[in-house]
Amino acid sequence: MALDSVDLFLEVVRTGSFSGAARATGIPVSTVSQRIAALEARLGATLLKRTTRRLALTEAGAGYHAVAARALAELRGFEAELTDTAAGLSGKLKVASTIAMDDVLAPVLSGYLEAYPNMALELHLSGRNTDLFTDGIDVAIRVGALRDDSGLVARSLGAAALKLVASPDYLKAQPPIDHPNDIEAHQLISFAGYGTAQLHHANGEACEVDIAGRFAGNQLSSLRHQAVAGHGIALVPAAFLARELASGELVTVLDDWRGEAQPIHIVYLAQRIVSKRLRTFIDHVVAHFPRRLFAD
Repeated sequence: MALDSVDLFLEVVRTGSFSGAARATGIPVSTVSQRIAALEARLGATLLKRTTRRLALTEAGAGYHAVAARALAELRGFEAELTDTAAGLSGKLKVASTIAMDDVLAPVLSGYLEAYPNMALELHLSGRNTDLFTDGIDVAIRVGALRDDSGLVARSLGAAALKLVASPDYLKAQPPIDHPNDIEAHQLISFAGYGTAQLHHANGEACEVDIAGRFAGNQLSSLRHQAVAGHGIALVPAAFLARELASGELVTVLDDWRGEAQPIHIVYLAQRIVSKRLRTFIDHVVAHFPRRLFAD
């Protein structure tokens, strides 16, 4: 089996085009096309549908991609294990997470780089969950429930509870809030697509409230900005706003009430051999993740 051609096929899928794969690998586009055509001829199957605007996997291509990605991940894991054993811990790990995790992860990753000076990290932050297969990611920190069929191994880092927050200036100018039902008379800031939310009191009481309001967005940074600017009360994972809460730009509202907690995990692809560098990174994140922020 020509591993270079398989690796190139995975790169074409990852980048979405022959030209993208050529840029990523430094190989001419014509060579990329020839190697993929040779791979398809050897397999006796069409892996990619080619149009003038885009590439798409055929059914055979999707199956081959899944198997090849897993196989090469295992091979690289074994190679990394041999390298780590022979030369000490060195190399690079690609890490992915959501944009909201940036401030939380920064000191954790900094600590890892200090502890392992021969290791390098490449951090990818996105508004979506990256595909570890397709995007060539070694390990990811994810917020939210994991699918049972994800093919990922996960370790828990805690959970981010939704809390009500607002700026002190906004609250001073508005009627007092003593119960969740009171917020429906206020200007509200929420994640797009969420019209209602279930809030739970420390004593077990539950209350459903309407959170559709003046501003909705699909990124925490947008909600944070509007809340700090005094445009209303936001229901957000407060652990990601530790800096604003510590500075007093934002304060929590109804401290004894909170919304659904979103689990946080560090995940990696299931594989028989997990390299020492990956195991060490995961152990470091688990040991140094600021669980005090995610304990509620």
